[in-house]
Amino acid sequence: MGELMARGIEPVIAAVILIAIAVVVAIAVIGWIMGLWGAVTAPREQLSVTGVSLKTNGTLTLVVVNSGGATASITAVTIDGPNCSETVQQGDINPNTVESRSSMTVTVETGCENLPVGAMYTVTVYTEAGGAYPTVVKAVG
Repeated sequence: MGELMARGIEPVIAAVILIAIAVVVAIAVIGWIMGLWGAVTAPREQLSVTGVSLKTNGTLTLVVVNSGGATASITAVTIDGPNCSETVQQGDINPNTVESRSSMTVTVETGCENLPVGAMYTVTVYTEAGGAYPTVVKAVG
C-alpha cells in the first residue's frame, strides 16, 4: 500500500482564522457589555409635526405623527416669536402621548395673547426620550 500523506492547513492560514474569530468574539462581548445591541434594535419614537395652527389668542393645535415603534410621551412644547416666548409643560398638553404608528391632534394653551396676525413662530415638541421636533407656524386670526 502506498503511503498516504495527511496534510493540515498551513500555519499562516490557521493563524489568520484564529485572529478573525478572536476579533468577532471581542466585538460581540464589547457590544453586549455596552448595551449596544439593545440600543440598535430597541423600538423608538419617530415624530413629525404634519399640521400646525396658531390662533392669535395663543391656542396652538398640532397634528403629531409617530411613525416609530415606541409610544412617544410629550414633555414640553415651546413657542418662540414676536410677543411670545413660552414653554408649556407636560401637564398642560392635551393629550401628551402619541402611540406608535399613529397620529394625534394635540392642543396647547400657550398663555400668549394678542399675537400679531401673520407673524411667524418656531414651535418645538420635546419628548421623554430626548427628541426635539421643531416646526414653524404663522399666527392666524
